[in-house]
Amino acid sequence: MPRPPGQLPGVASLVQVLKLVPDPRARRGIRHGLPGIIAVALAAVVAGARSFAAIGQWVGELTGAQLSRAGAIAGRGTRCLNVPQGPGPS
Repeated sequence: MPRPPGQLPGVASLVQVLKLVPDPRARRGIRHGLPGIIAVALAAVVAGARSFAAIGQWVGELTGAQLSRAGAIAGRGTRCLNVPQGPGPS
């Protein structure tokens, strides 16, 4: 997997590391991948969000490009978050 521009050699991206976290949820009914959910929630908390509502509000203000960089993409014409289930963009 090629590393993104500006990334140090031998250092994994946050999303790559989060893909190693086991997902305890049942497969049935999962709409969003765990790595993308954790990545955007973590970014929101680092940016100052201190509640679930604040995290949701912060994430709702992101652009599609920002969501994509965090391992998630915005749903077409919705405020939903769709996380790719396959390998990320190369």
